Amino acid sequence: MWEMVLMSKKIKEIDITAFRAYKDVQKFNFLHKNSEDIADLVAIYAPNGYGKTSFFDAIEWAVTGTIERLNNGRPIKEEVKNEEGYILKNRDSSEDHGNVTIISEQNKVFSVNTKKKRGKMKSDFKPGDVLKISPELDTIYAEKESFCTTNLLAHDKITGFLQNYTAQDKTNELQVMWDENNYSKILNDITELYNELEKKRKQFALELSSEEKELKKYKFENEKNDKVFKLIENYKIKYDNDFINDKSSDIEEMLNLFNQLHEESQKEREKKEKECNDIDILIKDYPVFEESQKKKCLLQESKVEFDKAIETWNKIEQIKKLQEKTTKEIEQTRYVLSNLKEFYSYKDQLNQNIAELNAVEHNKINCQKQKISTVEKINELEEKWKHGNSELERLDIREEQLKKDYYEYNRNKAKKKKYERLSDKAKYILEQRNKRIQRLSLYIEQIDLFLAGKLGIGILCDIFTDEIIVKYNSITRLKTERKSLIENNNILESNKKNLVGLFDKIQQLSIKGRDIVIEQKQRECPLCHMEYQDYNELLDRISAATEENIELAKIDEQIQKNQKREWEIDKELKTLCEDTESQILAISSTYKAKYMEETQKVKSLEIEVETWERNLNTAQYVYKTLEEKYKQEKLDISDGIQLENNEMKIAEERTRIKKDIDELLNSVKEEKNKEKEFEQQFQAYELKILEIKEANNRISAEKIYIEIKKNLENKEFFDSKHNYLEMKSIIEASSNELEHQKDNLDNELTSYHLEDMCSKEEYLLKLNECYKEMSKLQVEISSYLQRCEKLAGTTDQEQLLAQINQVKERYHNKLEIISEKIQSETSILIGLNGLKEQTMWLNRKQSLESKKVNLDYLNKRMEKLEESKSYVEDYIMNKTNEYFNSDIINQIYNKIDPHPTMKHIKFITEKDNDGLKTHIYTYDESETNKMSPVVYLSSAQVNILSLCIFLSKVLSEKNTTFNTIFIDDPIQHLDGINLLSFIDVLRTITTDFGRQIVISTHNEQFYKLLKVKMDEQYYPSKFIELTSTGKIKG
Repeated sequence: MWEMVLMSKKIKEIDITAFRAYKDVQKFNFLHKNSEDIADLVAIYAPNGYGKTSFFDAIEWAVTGTIERLNNGRPIKEEVKNEEGYILKNRDSSEDHGNVTIISEQNKVFSVNTKKKRGKMKSDFKPGDVLKISPELDTIYAEKESFCTTNLLAHDKITGFLQNYTAQDKTNELQVMWDENNYSKILNDITELYNELEKKRKQFALELSSEEKELKKYKFENEKNDKVFKLIENYKIKYDNDFINDKSSDIEEMLNLFNQLHEESQKEREKKEKECNDIDILIKDYPVFEESQKKKCLLQESKVEFDKAIETWNKIEQIKKLQEKTTKEIEQTRYVLSNLKEFYSYKDQLNQNIAELNAVEHNKINCQKQKISTVEKINELEEKWKHGNSELERLDIREEQLKKDYYEYNRNKAKKKKYERLSDKAKYILEQRNKRIQRLSLYIEQIDLFLAGKLGIGILCDIFTDEIIVKYNSITRLKTERKSLIENNNILESNKKNLVGLFDKIQQLSIKGRDIVIEQKQRECPLCHMEYQDYNELLDRISAATEENIELAKIDEQIQKNQKREWEIDKELKTLCEDTESQILAISSTYKAKYMEETQKVKSLEIEVETWERNLNTAQYVYKTLEEKYKQEKLDISDGIQLENNEMKIAEERTRIKKDIDELLNSVKEEKNKEKEFEQQFQAYELKILEIKEANNRISAEKIYIEIKKNLENKEFFDSKHNYLEMKSIIEASSNELEHQKDNLDNELTSYHLEDMCSKEEYLLKLNECYKEMSKLQVEISSYLQRCEKLAGTTDQEQLLAQINQVKERYHNKLEIISEKIQSETSILIGLNGLKEQTMWLNRKQSLESKKVNLDYLNKRMEKLEESKSYVEDYIMNKTNEYFNSDIINQIYNKIDPHPTMKHIKFITEKDNDGLKTHIYTYDESETNKMSPVVYLSSAQVNILSLCIFLSKVLSEKNTTFNTIFIDDPIQHLDGINLLSFIDVLRTITTDFGRQIVISTHNEQFYKLLKVKMDEQYYPSKFIELTSTGKIKG
């Protein structure tokens, strides 16, 4: 009763967040609601579309990284591949990831997040990111391939296995159940290798046939080799080429060599043909070259004449420009002289105005300074006035604050006393209650340790009733007696075993001794050597010794008595333990209730104490702050008389400040009147300045003044210090000098005879045409000479034509030699190609023989491989038949009892040309009649048979990470009897096999039957319902 039994590998909870049909976090808690132990059976009920399949998808995806039903068949694979967006994560959820978390009974966690869509990623249908995995659950990684067979029975796999799978498909699907050593993979590898070798064999045979046909087309010539090498020898002598010419030389190398020589010869011929054509064109163009040289000499003479005429015209243009400039300056000088007197009158008026303007601006500045001084004084007085007003306000605020602080000081002082009294009282109450809580906690802990078997009852005498202590002593006594009985039984069993062995030996010896006595008719015992009266007495003694041993019977009788007493003690112990435990738990519950009540009271009081402490601290802080504040001002805020005296001082200070403010207001008025007078004077000066500036602007805008001033300022002789008369005499002298310059330019221009000359533009046009023609002729001459130097190697114009003719003759001779060489190389290449074909014929013949040898080797290898394949197929066939014809499948099948006569299942694996095929049949009790379940059984019966097959595999697995079996909606078209039988199977699996089952159903009748047959009041079961899509019923 006091020992805790732990079960491993069961699942305590599965949490699903934002996955498939589940938008929000849904916690599937597998704890039994009364005992808080892990439930052995968990049933999930929901109508179709509420999230049952999404629950099993989540578990499958978390462990295996995929969902098998979305990978079965090409059409659904295409749909999944083309789907964009989230497939695993719930699309309506605001979470970044979907999550599946599995928690084991020992609170070990395995948590996986779905992938977050990034970049070009189409969907999130991929293995997830492991968020957390406890080291104890690392073995789950090794079960990815087998999990859907060892732990998860999907609805579509169960319903489709017998109906949609071929015999060959069944073999492949079922191999995961028995093939732990991968014999099926070995067979597949052998089959693939055999098929590959078969392809190679056919290819070899086809190539052999083709090559034999090709060889028949060739004709072999023995003398051809000598003819070709004689041609090569002649070529070598004639053209002096240094290469090996031997009949043992490689034909391919000779072909490459002569192809290269032939290509080089052709390139050389093309080059020589081009040179011959170029030299012929050069001879043809020679008369044109001579004519171009003559034209160039004539154009050179014309160019010299045109250059001289253009130079003369440039000088004439310079003289004309000087004439125009001098004439313009003479006219300007005359205009200045005629208006000079008026210009100087304007200038004198401007100077007078400027002097007057300077005097007015000086007065304006002095006036502005006085005004600024007055404004500054007004600002100073106004600042003092504002300061006085602010002092009055400060005194008012000070007086009001003093009254307010005095009230706050007294109020918080009273609050402090109140909360100090309350806090002291509460602390005393808390101390007493905490002592009671500690005492209750100690009692509860001692009871728990006692129930766990870690504490004796002696300490708990004050807690437990006398009845409990008496019962506990009875339990201890019975346990001691039971232990003594067990030890006694063990000793008796050991003695019995020894006696049985000894009795067997005595009987054997007695039989042998009896035979000796009868044979020899002796009176002496052959064992103990005691002598009797006659051999008949000895025989009677031996017969008595071989009869049944009395001591052995007594031991058996005592063992049975002890076992009966042990059973009685167990029964009595169970009753006493249950009664005692219930009484102890009742006491523990009472103490726990009192503990919770006292704890709640302490918490409530602590909250109130904290509030009082805060209020106390606040009050203390306020009145202490006020004391410190007025202490710095040398004032005791608790003294009312001192505060009244302070108020009287404030009233006297207020009267004095008001008097000062009135005096300041009078001073401000006087200064503002002065400021107004200065402002009027300043405006008068501004008007006078504007009048002077306007007069100056009118003079400056006069046309004569502007023109004469601009003209004079551009002259070197102008000086603003000169008066009118001085300036007049200077300008007249300058005018006379300009007249003299103009006369000299006229005389120089007359010296050129312009009437006998063409215009400058005509000369320039002729010179430009001359340049163009000369450039064109020079390009032709240079190009011809470059061609001569390139082809004939000379530019000597005296012997040029003769040298070109000599080169032409030399080029034509070389071209004839190269053409003969090319003809010889062509003949050799034709011969070598013929020899190459003969060599290829010989090589192909040799290759053909080699391939025949390879084909023979391949045939022998395939024979051995076929033997290995046949052996492995026989082994797999025997293993399959042996595994699937075990009792466990038939036991489950008979338990459900789906058919009245066909109550046995047999798996028959056979082989044919297409490989191994597994057929499943049902038989009657005589095993003479068999039938295919898919053809004769109903859909429900076929589903039951499929379920039995997969359950047998699940139950045979014992070393999985979780011992939980997940079954997705296995009930289809079952009647009431089948449902009850299936529930019995589930009970057997959880109790006899110790497995945890999580099953879902949409069938309300089945769900209600489960709740009745496996009532959670008497059985460790848990029932969960989904009220809507992805929502667990609260």
